[in-house]
Amino acid sequence: MVGMDAYIGVGHGIKPNGTFDPGAVSRGLVEHDLAVSVVDAYSDAMRRSGVKVVDEGHSGAGHDPNFVGSARRANEFRVKYADEVHFNAGGGTGVEVLVHPGTSEANKAACRAIAAGIAKVLRIPVRRDRGLFVTSAFGFLKATAMPAAIIEVAFLDSAADRRAIRRKDALDEVGEAIAEARCAFLGVTNKPPVRRGVAIAAAKPTATKRRAHAWANSKQCADVFHDIIDAGWRHARKLGIDPAVFVAQAAKETGFGKFGGVIDASFHNSCGLKTTAGGDNNDPAAHQRFADWDAGTLAHCAHLALYAGAISTAKAKEVGDPRAFDSIHGVAPTVQELGGRWAPSTDYGRSIVRDLLRPLRRF
Repeated sequence: MVGMDAYIGVGHGIKPNGTFDPGAVSRGLVEHDLAVSVVDAYSDAMRRSGVKVVDEGHSGAGHDPNFVGSARRANEFRVKYADEVHFNAGGGTGVEVLVHPGTSEANKAACRAIAAGIAKVLRIPVRRDRGLFVTSAFGFLKATAMPAAIIEVAFLDSAADRRAIRRKDALDEVGEAIAEARCAFLGVTNKPPVRRGVAIAAAKPTATKRRAHAWANSKQCADVFHDIIDAGWRHARKLGIDPAVFVAQAAKETGFGKFGGVIDASFHNSCGLKTTAGGDNNDPAAHQRFADWDAGTLAHCAHLALYAGAISTAKAKEVGDPRAFDSIHGVAPTVQELGGRWAPSTDYGRSIVRDLLRPLRRF
């Protein structure tokens, strides 16, 4: 994957000896978990703006105790810049961004912009030299071969900072603020979210089909799940939705092709789509049977595109969606908004993003 633009690391995580390093912990807040949330939002924002991103998984894989493992991976990908997201502790308040003394002036300016953006959304102070902490004390900064930064978002042992990061959507806003500064650094137009969340409609996939197959194999998927990916990928692109979203939802709905619910693979139904008449969730006859995976995944993609408002109700009906109703057109432009709509659980869409889509994208 040489030729990527950015490497975004998660502070702390699994050490080489297998033990988990949570980073700073204060009043129920865990540094590593907070950093994961920021990195998710940051990475999504960069990808939305067309930037090729490598980000670290929730385990913090690639770290060693001095974070040289992350630097090594960034160097292998030959990215244009590398960031690692952390939260501070030890007395103090506010945001600061650490850079090496030898870094470029352009990177220093970008890091000051990052600090200013975070301070604005969290309403906390900017520390040191307009948010910049120049130091050669950290392995990540010394070992990276490109402009790099360690972003210390806020102090977990500051009551004021804790209140700021506990505010609803605060960590998403931090990720967006970092992305805005880094897009400027790359000379890329930052595309702010139309609505908060991961968009279902997309001009191009946010993962490759090859990666989707490899990720599915890593989850010990059934062989039929590869047929689902191949059939649905083409339809998703044609209907203007992100094929990676389709794959993630199909993985959730079919158990990676293992099914095990009220329907089996013979239904060729990759999302539990019901008949026009509908019926009880536990009644197999209430669920639509399709002739093959081509027809079943086309109906799935059409139904998802209809929820997103990417196609009309008439178009969804034309391509075989048995549940193409005007009442669902455009009600869920983002994956998160599928919760309570596509399925009764309000966590349905968030779980697809958290447990499936983001792991697929970073696989």
